[in-house]
Amino acid sequence: MKTLVLLCSLATISFVACKKSNTGESQDFAMIDVTKKYKDIAFVIISTAKTNDNFRTIAYSECNKQKYGDYYIKLKELITLNATHKYWDSATVTKLSYLEKAITETKRNDVTIFIPSIEKHPEKATQNRNQSRTEAYEEPIAVIATEYDNPTQTSPGYIVESNGVLTFYQTINETFA
Repeated sequence: MKTLVLLCSLATISFVACKKSNTGESQDFAMIDVTKKYKDIAFVIISTAKTNDNFRTIAYSECNKQKYGDYYIKLKELITLNATHKYWDSATVTKLSYLEKAITETKRNDVTIFIPSIEKHPEKATQNRNQSRTEAYEEPIAVIATEYDNPTQTSPGYIVESNGVLTFYQTINETFA
C-alpha cells in the first residue's frame, strides 16, 4: 500500500492509496488523473494548514487520537468537522467531497491525513496555536503517494507558493518525513 504524505509543520499528512497497476496505457492515464486529484486535495490541505491555525490544531488533535491505530484522520471526517469549525467555505467542501469520492470510486482506500510527528510532539495537538503565532513556522510540504519511489524511498515534495500554485520544492526522503 502506498501513502501520500503531506508534511505540515514537521508533520506528515498522507492520503492512503492502493497499489498501482501498470497493465496498460489507459491505466497509466487513470493514474495520472488520480495523481491530479491527490494534488488538488493536497493543495487545499496545505493551503489551509499554511493560513489557518484552527485547522492545524484540529488536524493535529484528531490525528493524535489514533482512532485507527496510527496518527491519521480521514478526509471525510475533516469535512464533517468543518460544519462546526468553518475552516473551509461551501465551495471548497464540495470540491473536496467530489475529489474524495472520485478517488474512492477507483477502488482506493479512504483519503486520509497522516501526521506521524504527533508521536514525538503531542503538544502540537493541545497547543493554542492562535496565541503562539510567534513560534517558528515551517512551510507545509505535500508528498503524493502515486509519485513515491519505493527503491529510493523518496518522493517529490510540493509547497503552495504565495501566488497559489502547487510547486516542486525538494525531494523528500523517509528521514526528512
